[in-house]
Amino acid sequence: FFFSSRRRHTRLQGDWSSDVCSSDLEAFVYGRALQKEAHQRQDNGKRGGFYGVNENFAEGSALLEGNALYIGFNFEISAAPKMRLYLSQHVTPYTKEDLFGQPTIDLGPLQSLYGVQEYPVRSLTDEEWNRYRTVAVYSESLKQVIALAQIRKRTESE
Repeated sequence: FFFSSRRRHTRLQGDWSSDVCSSDLEAFVYGRALQKEAHQRQDNGKRGGFYGVNENFAEGSALLEGNALYIGFNFEISAAPKMRLYLSQHVTPYTKEDLFGQPTIDLGPLQSLYGVQEYPVRSLTDEEWNRYRTVAVYSESLKQVIALAQIRKRTESE
């Protein structure tokens, strides 16, 4: 684990807890709590892995469950200006035309370039649940799809 360089000087050389800034520890605990909740919901949701498109980098996991989209602890993406997150009915929307040529749901601005995130999703009908198959990260400034995660329901064999 890597913690911030904001180190506190202590007399106890082996006391790691005093070496960690409280804000770092709070962020770590919060992230772990969200991750644990997401893992508990995986059986009910649709999930997939992020990958970069158009020469961008992305990795990590996405989970659509209930009224939320969760992005996993392992998420990381290339930096781009004004990135927004969308649910898309297109399976592989590599271009702006692909992405917006079929219905999308705007989930808002990307919260961070890395780590656990949670986005509210309006209630979906059963038909919509089946049709929205991709999470897309889109840069408004570049007018470019940055990353995709094709999401699907977990099968019995997985």
